[in-house]
Amino acid sequence: MNNWFFIAFLTLGAIACAHAQSTETVVPGVKTTPGVVTNISVEQLAAALAADSAIHVLDVRSIQEYVGGHIADAMQIDVLQNEKFKAEIQKLDKNQTYWVYCRSGHRSLIAADEMIRSGFTSVINVDGGFNAWSARKQ
Repeated sequence: MNNWFFIAFLTLGAIACAHAQSTETVVPGVKTTPGVVTNISVEQLAAALAADSAIHVLDVRSIQEYVGGHIADAMQIDVLQNEKFKAEIQKLDKNQTYWVYCRSGHRSLIAADEMIRSGFTSVINVDGGFNAWSARKQ
């Protein structure tokens, strides 16, 4: 009996994986899979910005951190203001790709996971966050 459950579970998992199609972003080699957060480096974000200035960059740090310095044209929604964050992301187009960053990468993972749970199809977490972005430019 347990073997049948295991086989059924594996079969359903294989079917689900077969339906999850990767989508190429503006950066060659960076693909996203619906329902899965993709992690990229700040170098890949820089390449994306150079290739397409209209990409959607989301800064999930506090407003004070944002005012102290941010990636050009990034939107700011503080993930630590949980209810406000959930309300604000509902105003965004869930079919667009969002490149999410924070100070070091932890809060952006929380935000990216929440966005996926809320139905966003393409969410990219920027490893190292603004700290890595600032260090890259020096």
